Amino acid sequence: MDLSASGLCLLAPIGVEPGATLAIEVALEGHSELILAMGKVIWCNGEGPQRHRMGVAFSWVREEDRSALDVIADFVQERLPEA
Repeated sequence: MDLSASGLCLLAPIGVEPGATLAIEVALEGHSELILAMGKVIWCNGEGPQRHRMGVAFSWVREEDRSALDVIADFVQERLPEA
């Protein structure tokens, strides 16, 4: 899974049509709380039987998780290779 503060890219066993809304739970390494969000499927590509890669943009984040967007941004930044 690729994750950013605005959305994610994930692999799934089934394809989902672009425009569909998904309920999302994100668990971050080192953080005990799940981040709850809704996302809109932007694109979905089949890569084989039961293997679909899709891009999802966050459309709603639970009120108490809104600060988690900063946590996600920090989480991603910490894992980027140094230039």
